[in-house]
Amino acid sequence: MKKYIRALISAPLVSATILAGALVPQAAHADDGTLSEYKWDSSSGYVDFAPGEFWVQSRTDSSQLVFQTDGNLVLYSASGRALWHSQTYGRGAAKLSLQSDGNVVVYRANNTPLWSSGVSRAVPGGTWELVLLGTGAAPTINERNRLTGTRDFWRIP
Repeated sequence: MKKYIRALISAPLVSATILAGALVPQAAHADDGTLSEYKWDSSSGYVDFAPGEFWVQSRTDSSQLVFQTDGNLVLYSASGRALWHSQTYGRGAAKLSLQSDGNVVVYRANNTPLWSSGVSRAVPGGTWELVLLGTGAAPTINERNRLTGTRDFWRIP
């Protein structure tokens, strides 16, 4: 069974969490309608997605983060312009891994890393949130551990 993730927020205080293949409603910690997020529990170890199986999109402005079928992780603006990419297309990218330490990594099939978000923290537990804040031409991505409140922004030039 493929895992297709599309975290959309229709109202400022509503979101969805995908855990172990089940859709569970959650309250979002958003102060505006531009927040889209994906959450994963650090106790599960990691969550893997094959190319083409993961994207997060802001409903209000259509900015999105997509793990494309060519293995490239791309951040698009609301107008559809690619703002950033992991440069992993054509390099044998086989999966996007959301790890228990908060690191998001694109791997080859032999588990050689091609790119990582640079977020890696030894956290005793909690839920990680990958958050896409749609801000028109310049959406931002950050990760937060809900147990510790730790927040990190991705290394995106």
